[in-house]
This record gives sequence, C-alpha cells and structure tokens, in this order.
Amino acid sequence: MVDWSLARRIAGLAGASAGPKEVGVDMGEAADRLAPAVARYTKLEPDGPLPPAELVNRAEWADANLTTLSHLLDPVAERLSGRLADAGPIAGPLRLAAGATAPALGETLLLVPRHVCPTVNNFDHAVIVRDGAIAQVENVAARGREHPLAASGTSD
Repeated sequence: MVDWSLARRIAGLAGASAGPKEVGVDMGEAADRLAPAVARYTKLEPDGPLPPAELVNRAEWADANLTTLSHLLDPVAERLSGRLADAGPIAGPLRLAAGATAPALGETLLLVPRHVCPTVNNFDHAVIVRDGAIAQVENVAARGREHPLAASGTSD
C-alpha cells in the first residue's frame, strides 16, 4: 500500500540531500549527557549500553527512516490487502482511502469486476472481448431499470 520508491523520491525533493555532517558539536558527549533526560521523558530504560551517537545528513536520515518504516508497515499492509481482497465491490475505494495511488485523469484502465451488476448498469452497451479483440457489442437491457427499495412502512 505504500510506494516506497515514491516516498524516497519525495524525500529527495523535500530536501533530503547529502549535505555536510559537521555541526560544531561533540555528538558523543552530547548524546551521553542527554541520555538520562531522554530516558526520563520517554519512560524507556535501555536494556544495555546505548550505541554510539551517529551524525547523519538529511539523505541518510530519510533513508534510515524509510527503511525502518517499510519493515514496520509492510506486514500490516499485506494483512490489510488480504482483508481488502474480501471486500467485494468496495475494495477499490477502500484501497484508495488507504493510500493506494489513484490513476491519472484520462488514463486507460482495464477493469475486471468481481460483481458485474453495478458496473453493467452504468453503461448502455457491453463490449464482449475474445482473444484481445472486440467480438461484439451488446445493448444492456437492464440499463436504468433499477427500483429503489420502498421506505419502511410504505408501499409502491
């Protein structure tokens, strides 16, 4: 559900460049001095010694975060995708709502609906394709013949 290559491109456009790493501060000393305050604030106690501080530029920071997020989110996305496969005709809108990339305006799409009733009802003609070629065009006889359900307590 997440296009990680697109996320990396956006990070690059947003300023994740390989800039300088020198900031004029002893990062090791600063990390050691601030570790107790971070532990108090987060209420997280390290199980062992902390790794040494590492100064990274924006590009390295973006890459590290996107890599970590992909490892965390991809299993969740796979489970959601499996659930969406069972969502029937609303799977497409749910995928878009979950962040799937929408097709570009005017882009040609091949649709193979799981349930044709609501799809066929939207068109005057059905195009029958065999072996990649149009075999025939049929009128949709049921077009516009749907009847709304009567409200509770009323009759048609």
